[in-house]
Amino acid sequence: MAQNKETRSYKFVVTEEIRAEWDNRIHPTLQDTLYDGLKAPDDDMDAELLQKCQEQKAADALKQVEAAKYRLRNAEYALEWFNKLNPTVALNAASKTGSDSNGLKTLDPNFDRSRLQADVTFAVEKVAKTIDTHRFHTNAAHAYWYYLQ
Repeated sequence: MAQNKETRSYKFVVTEEIRAEWDNRIHPTLQDTLYDGLKAPDDDMDAELLQKCQEQKAADALKQVEAAKYRLRNAEYALEWFNKLNPTVALNAASKTGSDSNGLKTLDPNFDRSRLQADVTFAVEKVAKTIDTHRFHTNAAHAYWYYLQ
């Protein structure tokens, strides 16, 4: 009785036969390295299930992109508000706290403007990461779709 040899593909263990069939059905417009992070399907039914799972993950990632864009807008608004409300404090953190000539309270100069800038930077990076996540799962769904053709 012949034994099936197993190979490790990323975090998935599959037989050499299954891996060979998967490797022979690589989508012509996707990078080969994408397949290193995907489970080789056991059969067509498994490929259909994996395709649907990847489509669902892509849809979720798209919602995360929208949420990250919302957070980015909020961070940008907070920084813009800080700069417009008290441009002296925004430009010179060493100015004095207190009231302006009209008796209105001014912003605390010790308020950390760099924190607001860091929030914007973090939000920009989060948008980029979630777009990459969406692209990965969309491409993975395409890989399983191609396998089924």
